[in-house]
Amino acid sequence: METEKLLDICRHKAFTQTQYQNQSFVINAQLTPLKKIRQCIMELSLREEAVREKDQSLRKLKWKMKEREEAIEKEESIPKKEMMKIEFEKFEYEHIKYKHQYDMAKKDLDNFVEIMQNLIQENNIDLENLDIDDPEEDRKYWLIRMAKNCAVDIICTGRITNANLSAVLDMKEEDYKEVLLLAHKYSNFISMEINKSSEIAMGSLRNELNYAENSNKKLLDFYEEDNL
Repeated sequence: METEKLLDICRHKAFTQTQYQNQSFVINAQLTPLKKIRQCIMELSLREEAVREKDQSLRKLKWKMKEREEAIEKEESIPKKEMMKIEFEKFEYEHIKYKHQYDMAKKDLDNFVEIMQNLIQENNIDLENLDIDDPEEDRKYWLIRMAKNCAVDIICTGRITNANLSAVLDMKEEDYKEVLLLAHKYSNFISMEINKSSEIAMGSLRNELNYAENSNKKLLDFYEEDNL
């Protein structure tokens, strides 16, 4: 493939973070349905603004190009006309660049719209009447968040790090006790899952079937079990 052809194809390829990437590492990192919705709203706001800005840049450039075309037509001086044509080439390249940026921003926005729609449906959420600042939901999020941090510490090092333990102990007594309980429950569960994965890697079909049945449990499930 010729270099210019390759570059031209690349200029028109719209790419951004994938939906899987956004779902797994931007939204699911929030752990609770309410925090996921809140994060989605923030992401949508940023991307809607980006789409509007790129759209406005494209429309402004369109009229600049029209204005320059008219000026080139009227120009009688050959040197000036040729200089204006060279400048017009810059506008043509900018149009490709802005269109590329617009397509990427729109694709990114559409990805988060789909993620939001799925969240609303899966969790039966009334978005119009949702209180995204619900204090009890916020408390639940931080209990689960800190429990996850501590569980990861326990799995990886066998103990909770000073930073996470200090943060947990800054919480109310009833809260930090629940965090520590959740952390140990979750770390035990994940450790068992890691062992199952190891057995599967060694070719045990029986354990593979057992793993498929039990591997979907999340930290949120442990919290809900304890607070029913």
